[in-house]
Amino acid sequence: VSDLFSQGTRGIMVAEGNVGLAFLVCIIAGLATSIGASMPFFRRIKSSNRIILAVALSISAGVMSFVSFSEILQVKAVEAFLSSYDCSRKDSANFSECYKEFYGKSLGWAYGLFFCGMLICALLDGIAHRLSGHDDSLDDLDEIMDHEDSMKNCGQNSAFPAALEAGEVTKDTSTEIAIKGEKRELRRMSLLAGLALAIHNIPEGFATFVATLKEPYLGMSLAVAIAVHNIPEGITVSMPIFYATGSRWKGFLWSSLSGLAEPVGGLLGYAIFSEGTGDFALGVVFSLVAGMMIFIVIAELLPTSFHYDPSKRSAVLGFCSGMFVMALSLVLFAL
Repeated sequence: VSDLFSQGTRGIMVAEGNVGLAFLVCIIAGLATSIGASMPFFRRIKSSNRIILAVALSISAGVMSFVSFSEILQVKAVEAFLSSYDCSRKDSANFSECYKEFYGKSLGWAYGLFFCGMLICALLDGIAHRLSGHDDSLDDLDEIMDHEDSMKNCGQNSAFPAALEAGEVTKDTSTEIAIKGEKRELRRMSLLAGLALAIHNIPEGFATFVATLKEPYLGMSLAVAIAVHNIPEGITVSMPIFYATGSRWKGFLWSSLSGLAEPVGGLLGYAIFSEGTGDFALGVVFSLVAGMMIFIVIAELLPTSFHYDPSKRSAVLGFCSGMFVMALSLVLFAL
């Protein structure tokens, strides 16, 4: 295996890719967290509409699923492994024979490492759950939306944030849901959730950086999908901190910090590829990235989407639409 890592002449070298663009794409994906983090500043806007949230997440899941299977794993990873065996489609005179001999091995490496990528993401997800202190990552966002629904029904949606900032507490039972004697615990849980999200965002930033370095359009597609689901993540951190402290800026800043993990993941990719590497190593990275992306879809995006759309009709439509848009974009880029 160590010999294979040095084989091939088409491996990524940072000098050959647009490093600035790759980092910029990572930063933009991370900044999407700040969109959700800014929700405390909008007094007359609910934190999220359930169906809109479900559709947005399912579209993101469709994009990430299609690009991971059809482009990153089946094309980029397998071609990189074939090139490590000197089976370049353009340069090899005996490509047909080489393809027959090494295609099965290339698939084996790609698929095996794909599941390793899923395992890595599962381990990171387990660490994140242990840090957050509870198993259901949807509880915080549910509580926020349920509270704002009750505030709207009572006609107090715009008054409650102002009362918090002024240090006033009403006796209305609808406000007691968020403020009754547990502000310290709510603040602690929110900060831990932010740390957990930061750990979770590192492989996403890594995947975005590597994909953009190799194929800019591929990285941008991933970044858009990641940015969509970073928005509700920002809400889950900023709103509880706001309810606990009464400070919009504290909620915004602490939540935005979790988005900085995206460029940290990009720095990890830069460190790995700064000296250049062989095609086999490139195949390893793309296979792992595909596995990480699919795990995020299965473990987070789709379950969350179905949670907020119990009928599943809008979520399924969004998922199929995301795949269709990604397929169409890949065809157009290939023309």
